[in-house]
Amino acid sequence: GRERQWKKDLSSDAFARLVDKLSLLHRSSMWEVCRIRTEEGFDERDGVRSRAAEEPLVYKIRIVCQEGAIVRNGIDIDRCENVGNLEMGEIVYAYDRCINSSGVLRYRTGRGWVSELTRGHGRENIT
Repeated sequence: GRERQWKKDLSSDAFARLVDKLSLLHRSSMWEVCRIRTEEGFDERDGVRSRAAEEPLVYKIRIVCQEGAIVRNGIDIDRCENVGNLEMGEIVYAYDRCINSSGVLRYRTGRGWVSELTRGHGRENIT
């Protein structure tokens, strides 16, 4: 039954064409990597990128929503407690950002987590 079907699928012309396309993509990607790495100045640019990755990112965010922003003690809005508020115009620094399970981008500040947008159907900016 099932074993015969996947063996049939693997030996099909459609699968062979797919593997050929993927192989071509991989080969052309490797050529492009080699081309970029041999360009003049690559080593210097790569060194700058490497040093930049060692420094943590800091996001400067301003609250733009008239109602301000609710600060929570975790990334999941529905399961985390409200631990404070930020007023419109207030500027805070965030040290991490992540999209939660509801698809909302959240920033981790020193006071807690803040959303980028409201969750309603309007999806208005908070930060």
